[in-house]
Amino acid sequence: MDNGRHKKNVRPAGDKYIEVMMSTEIKTQVVVLGAGPAGYSAAFRCADLGLETVIVERYNTLGGVCLNVGCIPQPDIF
Repeated sequence: MDNGRHKKNVRPAGDKYIEVMMSTEIKTQVVVLGAGPAGYSAAFRCADLGLETVIVERYNTLGGVCLNVGCIPQPDIF
């Protein structure tokens, strides 16, 4: 069944694969790679300037490597 979407297997930080539905086409003016502190700020600034902006992040939540798996211990953020 083709409903205009493609299935894509995405590999997050762990060994498990998740399935994500992706549109065949996304029209945007700016693509920001990474949703860490710099990417998050850059994306919001572009959006504030009226640009169509998309953030691409490999983790399920925003914050980047440091917040999600690196520098900040998980118990400290809950």
